[in-house]
Amino acid sequence: MIDKNTEISLPYNFFYLIAFVEGGAVLATELICAQLFAPYFGNSLQTWAVILISTLTALTAGYFSGGYLSKKKTEDGRRKTEERSQLFFLKSDTLLHKLNLCLLVATLAIILQPFIAGKLIPVTLNTGIITGAFISAIFILLPPLFFLGMLSPMLIQILSADTTTSGKTSGLIYAISTSGGILFTFLFGFFLIPHFGMKTAIVLNSLIPATLTGYLLLSQKKNVFFWGFSLIMLSFFLLGINTGDTNQKVKKSYIKVHYNEYGLLGQLTVADDNLAHSRSLFINHISQSFMYIPSGRSLWHYVHRLTHYCSVKSPSSKVLLAGMGGGLLVKELTGLHFIPDVIELDERMKNVSEKYFGLNAKINFHTDDFRHYVKTTFHRYDIIIIDISFGENQPSNIYTMESFMEIKKLLKEDGLFFIHFPDFLYGEEGLAVRSVGKTLIESGFFVKLLNTKHKPGSPGEIIFLATHKPVALENYLYDQLPEFTKQYKFPTKNNLYLEGYSFEGGVILSDDKPIMDFLHEKTVMFSRKEGIEIVSKTLLEQGYGIF
Repeated sequence: MIDKNTEISLPYNFFYLIAFVEGGAVLATELICAQLFAPYFGNSLQTWAVILISTLTALTAGYFSGGYLSKKKTEDGRRKTEERSQLFFLKSDTLLHKLNLCLLVATLAIILQPFIAGKLIPVTLNTGIITGAFISAIFILLPPLFFLGMLSPMLIQILSADTTTSGKTSGLIYAISTSGGILFTFLFGFFLIPHFGMKTAIVLNSLIPATLTGYLLLSQKKNVFFWGFSLIMLSFFLLGINTGDTNQKVKKSYIKVHYNEYGLLGQLTVADDNLAHSRSLFINHISQSFMYIPSGRSLWHYVHRLTHYCSVKSPSSKVLLAGMGGGLLVKELTGLHFIPDVIELDERMKNVSEKYFGLNAKINFHTDDFRHYVKTTFHRYDIIIIDISFGENQPSNIYTMESFMEIKKLLKEDGLFFIHFPDFLYGEEGLAVRSVGKTLIESGFFVKLLNTKHKPGSPGEIIFLATHKPVALENYLYDQLPEFTKQYKFPTKNNLYLEGYSFEGGVILSDDKPIMDFLHEKTVMFSRKEGIEIVSKTLLEQGYGIF
């Protein structure tokens, strides 16, 4: 039953609806902020830790504050408080009015998120990744979640007639709130953000609680409805200014963005540098493909190096490729008349490759997790290539002994297994490379590093070659070498491998110990800083906003 002291005539179900929307808005807000942060602060474990810490801090403070404001008062205390209360336009101390105010402020905070993000994030880029993420979270994520967190204790107080029903009411409110979180996560994560973009997701995430706020304000029959409604409309206006069409701002820019879309797997951007005649594919502002537009071929040497050494295999060889990017490596492999099975978790990549990077070859494209595909396929391959990353991150589940042993079963006896793994090579920072090499050896492979002329002190092109038995690439004729690749003069006889490099000191990676995020941490930070300096700041300077 509803507490009689609150003097509320609204139906029960309306308050349960508020609980449902509150839970949904919390998860949707967290998901939206993670997407807003990813292009600038990355999607690394550290960035997610910042988001989770901020979320839990805001909810903890909100639950405590909401519980404090829900305390029952004596009649004398209530009368004195009402006389003192001059908070904003709210001159009543009833719990319903407190609920109303919290819902209104939470709605406004949600609406203003992109406006604040557009002004604040460019400023915090110079403060460091973790510091910038924390500062941004304090002003973008914490306010709406704090006020949303205040709602649950108030709802419990409103709906509890006495202490004998408070436990049941609490359980019901939190169950309904959690159900809202589940539904909104599916709705925003798998439907709204991927198909309609961030603008629509943000507007809807604010429109639903705004509707409830309007109903509550209207039910009080006071001028508070007018002021609250006016503020909400003003905020929507500010949102519209901030997220409007940026093409008007960038007519004279040497950067041209062809494609920019948020999805559950990150922000995907295709942009041209008209001065360098190049086109890049970015995930969260980290480059995934880099093409010279006049030739339609990759500007990265590793693509042609892999093509060079794969050419020792005969036409019609079957290739398993993990990671598509812009499809530039796929173009080279099909040019050798290979038959590639391409595994890519982000289904957007195929359309982007065909539309913006000129991929027109017929390939077997699978939208799947690479580890899952390896476990479920019955095909065997002449060549297997791992060229995969999620933004700046490497997926831990692929670089384990169990994963390599599963891959080994798919590789033919004379097959070649290449891993492109950009990272540091020497010193403490090279532990990730040594660990991958040692894990490959422990999995039963013969392992060598190709001589990529890696420069110490920074992450660079590293390519592993793993085989069932020792293979001497220098003994092949290379008579099918593509004409385009010959200009790079990659070694075929001498200096083909990186001699003298030891994998000693590496950690054997396993499914029980998937620590790639920690081993790869310095490379992640290096790549993210580079992404901020080269990509994020350039796009912002050229007039392209956060959307």
